[in-house]
Amino acid sequence: MHGAGTAVLSCLTLASAISPTLLLHVGAPLRVAFGSCRKQLKPQPVWDAVAAQSPALWLWLGDAMYPKGSVTSAAQLREAYAQAGEPALRGVPVDGVYDDHDYGLNDGGVGWELKEDARQLFLDEVVGAPADSARRTQRGGLYGSRTLGEPPRQLK
Repeated sequence: MHGAGTAVLSCLTLASAISPTLLLHVGAPLRVAFGSCRKQLKPQPVWDAVAAQSPALWLWLGDAMYPKGSVTSAAQLREAYAQAGEPALRGVPVDGVYDDHDYGLNDGGVGWELKEDARQLFLDEVVGAPADSARRTQRGGLYGSRTLGEPPRQLK
């Protein structure tokens, strides 16, 4: 368990760790930014630095928000996402996976009663997945793949 200062530092360190520029064949770099552990009720100064890198994609690696207190309803998860708002990454596509706090229960597992609500809310509020996305109904979680770029310069 992290203290308040440590958690914020971890979040900033992870979120500001822009991936090395990925050079695909020849041409302009393709940047993918990633992070986790957004404590939505704390200051978020890192987003301007991330946006300044002009990433082609932002990947959430889990814990895009932390619900306040014990979660007993999907409405509480929705409220936590509303508090988090959108990162200041206007126009940057967002993808990723959820983790236990997005799920609504610290260290929650397969038996968590809100797991399906948590999945749908993550896809709605964080990823902006279409209603017909396979990720909404597939077994086993939010895994998926995405291809960036145009042939012959692609990253999957």
